[in-house]
Amino acid sequence: MYFGKTLRSSINKSLTPIFTIFTLLTFSSGAHAAEAGKQITFMDILLNPSAEAVVLWILIAASIAMLTWIIELFIKLRKDKLAPPAVIALLRDAIASGNYQMAYEVCVANPSFLSNIMQAAFENIGLGKHGVEESMNENFAKQAVRLKSRNNYLSVIGVTAPMIGLTGTVLGMMKAFAVLGQSGVANMTGLSSAISEVLIATASGLGVAIPAFIFFYYFKNAMTTAFADVHAEAKTLLRPIPFDQLQGYGVDRKR
Repeated sequence: MYFGKTLRSSINKSLTPIFTIFTLLTFSSGAHAAEAGKQITFMDILLNPSAEAVVLWILIAASIAMLTWIIELFIKLRKDKLAPPAVIALLRDAIASGNYQMAYEVCVANPSFLSNIMQAAFENIGLGKHGVEESMNENFAKQAVRLKSRNNYLSVIGVTAPMIGLTGTVLGMMKAFAVLGQSGVANMTGLSSAISEVLIATASGLGVAIPAFIFFYYFKNAMTTAFADVHAEAKTLLRPIPFDQLQGYGVDRKR
């Protein structure tokens, strides 16, 4: 019983200074807004040479990179981009007529995810079904890794952006406590400005991280579906090929 009372008393003594500081910071921020009529904004920090401004510029650069990769993935993961219907039609006609040289040339002339896979297959068509599937799967994995690497960058941004924002938060809190230590609660303007920088840095880091994670998982699921569809299409195209009759056959890669 005594231990419980002692523990509660210790916790209350530890938390009291923290609650006092947050109360002062909240009060000073509201008082500054009422007195000055203007709070520190994102642009105020961004255009003012300081460590916090460097943090925000880093977050802006990260958001630009994030937007670039998101647009790129939206374009490259379209079904008609990964496996163009016109290319599929040309490959079917060439395979149906047994003209594997033409099928190879269609792949070379129309680069895409599917045509690159099929190009590797036609280059090794004389190795038999097992050799063709092995070379096709190897090429498939290489192309998939290139697209997945773009998506992994979104995950990196999602992880690091809050840390970068936290750096700005720490710098702002250091400034806030420096003002509090020098002037106490008398300097409401300086204290409120420092706290505003803290909140802006934190919000900016989260504002970059949240969409980065959302699109990371969106594209991760989209890739799983898209890659499965392309792989199935490639296997469908290979099905009519009589591999047993093409042992030692090779396409002319110089044409």
